[in-house]
Amino acid sequence: MTRHELNPIIGGYQMVTVTGTAQSLLQLAGLPRFPKATNGALIQIDHVNDLENNDLAIRYREDGTAPNSTTGIVMELGGLREFVDIEQLTNVKFISADPGNAVRMSIQFYKGN
Repeated sequence: MTRHELNPIIGGYQMVTVTGTAQSLLQLAGLPRFPKATNGALIQIDHVNDLENNDLAIRYREDGTAPNSTTGIVMELGGLREFVDIEQLTNVKFISADPGNAVRMSIQFYKGN
């Protein structure tokens, strides 16, 4: 498998809240489509409020299936993940690992060449 690198040209930024309902990146960001020429993204998990809670995490799946509070890849507070092609961005879905806690997620979109 060839490893792709993200192009350093920034295509947009969104800060979203991940809840107990599985959603795609577009749904979370409230966008009808990805920013023009998007070919990748970097996401990071952050606090949703000022409370000190180090147990915040999300779960995600890249196969188009919705994760739930017990299935999917776990990304904990402070975690970073690169998505390097439009298929990944289109298929990935996110949910809070603890349905009772919302988690803030920053998304940095990158443009293709």
